[in-house]
Amino acid sequence: MGQAKTNLPRFPTYHKNKSLPLTLYLQAGNSAKDNRNHILMGFLANLVQRGIFKKIKFLMVGHTHEDVDQMFSRLSVHLSRMAVPTLSRLQELVQEAYSPIPVHHLDNLWDYRQLGIQAPVHLNGHSTPHTFRFTKVEDDVQMSYKEWPMKSTTYQSITVNDLAKAFDGEPDPIQQVTDKGERVFLAMEEDLRKWRDGGKLSDGHVSWWREHLQRERRFPIPMIPRANSFEPHLRVHDNTVSLPAMEVLDNHISSLRKQSQIKVVKRRR
Repeated sequence: MGQAKTNLPRFPTYHKNKSLPLTLYLQAGNSAKDNRNHILMGFLANLVQRGIFKKIKFLMVGHTHEDVDQMFSRLSVHLSRMAVPTLSRLQELVQEAYSPIPVHHLDNLWDYRQLGIQAPVHLNGHSTPHTFRFTKVEDDVQMSYKEWPMKSTTYQSITVNDLAKAFDGEPDPIQQVTDKGERVFLAMEEDLRKWRDGGKLSDGHVSWWREHLQRERRFPIPMIPRANSFEPHLRVHDNTVSLPAMEVLDNHISSLRKQSQIKVVKRRR
């Protein structure tokens, strides 16, 4: 991504006196090609191998948290009353609609995908399970899985050390737009005149988009740290990184631990 002008805060800077939570929870679509391919799985295994997280677990698809639903509901209501002609305007409206700010702006990313492509091993047969868990057992990184998140079924496990090791290298920043991305950019540039003539965009908005698409073709050094910049979880400090998603998850866990009390009472007359 390019250096888009934005009022959104940059991705949080992590300091040596703070640590990440012991467990990372992920929720993504059930596509083995896009969200659970061997590149993502290998990267997650590497995070456990490095000791950055003690455990990583995929949440069941579709099991959203009430607080997350509430956040998107508020964003939807707020945006439905507003015109959103540019990305910067969308970011401003998101800040207005919800607190704490639920998104951060990323200038660019480290290209861990290339490390995964060059890996000597890959996964096979992982398209049907719905639940995954990564843990470290002694010196081995274990990927455990089962078809559905039911207590009546047990996890099966395989060792993924070789897959995790492939991500030990230092990734380069992403440096060029993919062919698919370039086709999208060209199509958007062709449509700008049509959107302006149709009254959807003003001349100023068209200029903003042209500048933005040009910036998107330039790739600065990412502001976010590489994986090896994070402290292993064994070096736990008093403070933990504060992220909106963690607050949402904590609230959800608290709601799950709440015990209902049912009793029979006399009717009031």
